[in-house]
Amino acid sequence: MERNRYGGVSVTTEVTVETVHQADRNHRQWSTQGNTILAELIHEATGGDRTLGGLCEDIAYTGGTIYYPEEGSDIIGVDLVLAVRWSHAVGDPYSQ
Repeated sequence: MERNRYGGVSVTTEVTVETVHQADRNHRQWSTQGNTILAELIHEATGGDRTLGGLCEDIAYTGGTIYYPEEGSDIIGVDLVLAVRWSHAVGDPYSQ
């Protein structure tokens, strides 16, 4: 958090989005499947309006993880970490 030149406060909030999917039956496809899911999530989160209609200043991809199925499971998980930058008046996070 830091004060900006307009008398407000600039904040960057880390947001993690998690998703799970049915894993491919062929375990040799899991890496491709996981990376495809991660790429789609990155595109959806950062490929369009990165201000969310003016609610924030920017959204940036900062990392992600692919969780491959453990023995006996058929679920592949992917998480995406985003940095959301937004501003508000000092002492009032409900206003811009």
